[in-house]
Amino acid sequence: MAKPPKAPKVTVSDRTPLRAAIANRLKNPFGRSTTAIPLKEPKRWELRIVDSHMRNDRLSEVKDKGWEFVEPDDVACDVQDYGFRQEGRRIIRGDRGSEVLMKMERKEWRLVQRAKTEANIRQTYGVKEQKKAILERSSAEQGDQATTFLDKALSHMEVKDSLEPADEPS
Repeated sequence: MAKPPKAPKVTVSDRTPLRAAIANRLKNPFGRSTTAIPLKEPKRWELRIVDSHMRNDRLSEVKDKGWEFVEPDDVACDVQDYGFRQEGRRIIRGDRGSEVLMKMERKEWRLVQRAKTEANIRQTYGVKEQKKAILERSSAEQGDQATTFLDKALSHMEVKDSLEPADEPS
């Protein structure tokens, strides 16, 4: 049996900015983490704005996590165009300069993100957690005999996680 023809792709010119916005949103579905400031080496760095007035030791904590201050030599623009200003070797914003622009090597940032994701998956979907949830529900709904059977059956349960590349919007 022949496959039906694919629907033609239609590009509407007045939606181009919207499509670009959606493409950017798919890269970071929870929203951008900071203002997109042009850098001299944009592919090298991940940026973050840190509010130093959040806690007294906030900057120290963030530096301990691998973040560095963005310096004037790192940017490829006038920072004032993006609501920031230079104070010493730091790029800051806010009435009292409490928001500090910081950077981390993108390859290191991705390693940290992967580790955070793996930890979240283990905590949420780990074999022990899943087995416990199944057995608790079975006990409440089916009784002890069913729970004993499931306990033995699930002794070899395995959980695998995989990632697939998402289709880029056209």
